[in-house]
Amino acid sequence: LVPIRKWAGLWAFAFAGSHILYFLADYARFKIWGQTFTYVGLAAFVILAIMTATSNKWAMKLLGRNWKRLHRMVYVAGVLVVLHSLNGILVYTSLRDYNQALTEMQIYGVIIGILLILRIPQARHAVRSLLKLPKQKHEKVKNMA
Repeated sequence: LVPIRKWAGLWAFAFAGSHILYFLADYARFKIWGQTFTYVGLAAFVILAIMTATSNKWAMKLLGRNWKRLHRMVYVAGVLVVLHSLNGILVYTSLRDYNQALTEMQIYGVIIGILLILRIPQARHAVRSLLKLPKQKHEKVKNMA
């Protein structure tokens, strides 16, 4: 998955940008600015924008070790996106596929939760030993930018 991380992030930003453009186009109809989920979504978008702006080799060199710390904010953005979606679904109970949308967002929340738990070294080690997987070598990944 390492080689596709950058492109997945850029696609997520592109999707979020188009989502915001759609929101602004329909703003007059929905009049939902001020709802909690709009601010949560905006916070996630700002994080994705910062990560997109710093996803190049120049930014990696400029930020040094802090680049990796900054890009770990993707987990915060992921949680915010799920909260944004869940809150939006709950606000619009007239949504035709309410139960399906709610279940889908709950699944995404569980996936992000599992990924966050696996970021904890002890949890990762426990899963590896439980599944009897060999120890993973720490290799430098080339061309991460």
